[in-house]
Amino acid sequence: MTVDFRIQIHKSGDTVKIFTEDKRRDISANLPMLVDETQKLQPKELILDSETVWWKEGKPLPRHKMMAIIAGKKPLIGEDIRANVFDCLYDGEALTEQPWTTRQEHLKKILSKDTEHIKRVIPQIAKNEKELKEAIDKASKYIGSEGSMNKKTDSTYPLSGRTKDWAKFKQVLEITLKVIGIRQKRIGGKAVNTFLYRGAFLDNGKLKPMESQHILSPADIKEESEWEMGGGFERRKPGDYGYGETYGTSAKAKIGDFITVAPIHILPFKGKDDQEHWAWMFPRFKNIETDVNKPASVEGMRKLVKPELQASEVELSLTPDGVHIPAAIDNTSKPDTESEPAMLHQTGLYLTPPHGELIAKGKKKAIIKSFQLKSHIDEPLYLLSGKLCYGIIKIKEGRKISVKELQRSFEKHQVSEGERKLWWQDYKELFFYPVETIRTFDPPKPYKYQKGPQVFVKDVQFTEKGDEPTRQEIKEAEKAKGNWFLVEQPKGKDFRYVAQCHFRRASVHTDLRLEANGHLVGWTLDTPSLTAEGLTGPQAKYAETKYNRFLYPRDPSQTKDFQILVQQKLPQPSAWLKVEGKIPAGGIGATKNQPAEFKIISSGVARWGTSKTDFNEIFLKPDKKWAQSNTVSGRWVIVYIPRPTKYERAGEGAMMWAMFKPDDQRPYVETHNLEKEIEKAKKDNIEMLWQHPDGSISKKFT
Repeated sequence: MTVDFRIQIHKSGDTVKIFTEDKRRDISANLPMLVDETQKLQPKELILDSETVWWKEGKPLPRHKMMAIIAGKKPLIGEDIRANVFDCLYDGEALTEQPWTTRQEHLKKILSKDTEHIKRVIPQIAKNEKELKEAIDKASKYIGSEGSMNKKTDSTYPLSGRTKDWAKFKQVLEITLKVIGIRQKRIGGKAVNTFLYRGAFLDNGKLKPMESQHILSPADIKEESEWEMGGGFERRKPGDYGYGETYGTSAKAKIGDFITVAPIHILPFKGKDDQEHWAWMFPRFKNIETDVNKPASVEGMRKLVKPELQASEVELSLTPDGVHIPAAIDNTSKPDTESEPAMLHQTGLYLTPPHGELIAKGKKKAIIKSFQLKSHIDEPLYLLSGKLCYGIIKIKEGRKISVKELQRSFEKHQVSEGERKLWWQDYKELFFYPVETIRTFDPPKPYKYQKGPQVFVKDVQFTEKGDEPTRQEIKEAEKAKGNWFLVEQPKGKDFRYVAQCHFRRASVHTDLRLEANGHLVGWTLDTPSLTAEGLTGPQAKYAETKYNRFLYPRDPSQTKDFQILVQQKLPQPSAWLKVEGKIPAGGIGATKNQPAEFKIISSGVARWGTSKTDFNEIFLKPDKKWAQSNTVSGRWVIVYIPRPTKYERAGEGAMMWAMFKPDDQRPYVETHNLEKEIEKAKKDNIEMLWQHPDGSISKKFT
C-alpha cells in the first residue's frame, strides 16, 4: 500500500535526524517518540526510509491534517505516530547499490521486532499476473492506503532520477456531477478554449454543490462575474465558502450536463453554519457523460471516503523475477541526493505536426531520429510542434532500431511508413527514444516560431501571457501550504564550505555545501549546459569561463545583480567536502548508464548571517589557493521568490530559491531595524534567526 507521507530517519551514534521529502528539514524535535526508539536500535549508523501515519481514535488522519508533523512548533508527545519502514539505505555501509533483497535482509535484522512507533513493512512477492493483481488489491484495501508501490526484487535504490524498475499504482476516485457553473478562461481579454466547471451531487433528492473549505475574501471574487451559473445557484460573496472548481479542460459542456471528475480525495466537513459541506482535492476533469441521467448521491460519496476504496485503474507490468509491493511512497519522485539542475534556458524539442499533439494526447510514446542525440537526455524540454507548445516532456535514453522493428512498433512512435520513406528512405537503422510526458498545456501555448530545420529550440518565448496569479497571491498560497521553512543553522562561527562543478554528460551545475551540525547542507546552483553555450573544450576549463555564475557572479550585460536559480540539497555526510574526480556509472551523482565527474572550484570558511523562512545570508572566505577568491569572497544572499515564467519547469512549485551576491556587503543586522523585522515576520507568519556573522548576535523569533 501507499499512504503518501514519507520521512527518512538518519542515525549517527546517539544523534537522530528525521527529514521529510518535501521540506528537506530536520523535524526530529517534533517526533521525540521516533527519536527515542531509533536510538535504541542496534546499528550505530543507519538510514531508514518510511511512510508515516498519525492515528487518532483508531483511524489514520488524512494528509492535510498531518501537516502539524512538519509545521508544528511543539513536540507531539503522547501521539500515536507510526513510521512504517520499507527500506534500509545505510547500515554501517551504503546499501543503495545493493539489490532490494539484500536491503530487506538488513532491514529484518534491524527491525526483527516492531517497536511501538517503528514498524517494518511486510512485503509480498508476486511471480505471475494473478499474484500481482491479488497483491495490488490487498495493498489497496489497507486503511489509509492510496494504492501500492511495486519494485523488481533485484532493483537498486537510485539516488537521482527515475527508474523503470519501480512502478506505483494509485487508487482512482471518480464522481459524476451535474454542471451548475461554467467559466471560460480569458487571456489578455480574449476567450480561449479552456473551461472550468462547478458541479453538484444529490443529497436527499436535492442538488448540493461541491465546495471549498476556504472562506472567500473580497479579492477571491474578482473573477466571479465570469461564471455562468445555473438556476438556483447564486454567485458566492465574501464570507461564504467558495464553490469547488475543476481543473481546466478543452471539453465544452453546458449547464445541466453530467461530467466525471477525478479528485485525489473528497471529504465532508462541518461548516460555520453547523451543516455538512463537501470539498475535494485536485479535481481533474475526465469526461462529459452522455449516457448518465443523474449525478452521484451523498450516500455513494460517503463510500468513497472510506479507506476500503479499491483501485479502478491499474496498469500491470510483470517481470520474471517477481515484483515487490511494500507500503511505500512514490519513490520514483523521491528527493535526489544529487538533484538535477532546473531548466534555466527554455529549450524545446521541435516535432513535425501532428507528432507534438499526438504526444500530448498520449497516443505517441516515443520519437525516432536518424542520428544519436548527444544532449538534453532526461532534461525537461518544451514540446513544440508547428506554432504551438503542447507541454513539457523528457527524452529518455535511446537505442538503435532496425526498419523492421520500427514498423512493428508503430503504436509507440506513430511514424507512418510514408513518413519513414520521405525522411529516412536509405537508412537501415534509426534511433528510438522513449518520451515521458511530464505536463501538458491545455490549451497549447503559442510561441515565437522560426522557420527552418529544427531539433532543439533554444530560448522558447511564449507570445501570450496566461491569467497567472500575482506574486502576492503565489506567496500567500505557498504560505498556506506550509512551504516556507527556516534552513537549518549550525551553532558556532566558522565552518568549512566547498563548491564543486558536477559534470554529467554534456550538462553541468555547481554544488555549494556548508557544514551544519555534523553534516552538510547546501544548494544546487543551476548553470547552462555546456553544449547549449557552445563549450566543447575539456570540462575542467569550465571553471574558467564566464558561464560559471558562482565564480563570476556579475553578468557584464546586466546592470543589476545576476540571480542564480538554486535548489536546496538534502543533508549529506561531511565527507562530501573533499569529493573530487570521476564517479562510475551507477554511483552517487552519476546516472545509471553514464559516469559523472566532480571538480572542486572553491573551498574555505563560511559564516552564517540572518536567516528567515524565505531568506538566507552566508559569508564565504575562500582558501588562498583559489584564483577567483576575490569574486567568491563575501556576502551571498539566497531568497525564496515567486518563480518567473522563464524558470518554469514541470513538477516544480510556484516558488523558487535564487542566489546572488549583492553590492551591499554589510550584514543584514546592520542595515535593518530589528523591531520592524519582528513585526513583519509576525505579519507574514514566518520564522527568523537574527544573527551577525561574527556570532555577537544570535536570537531566534517564531
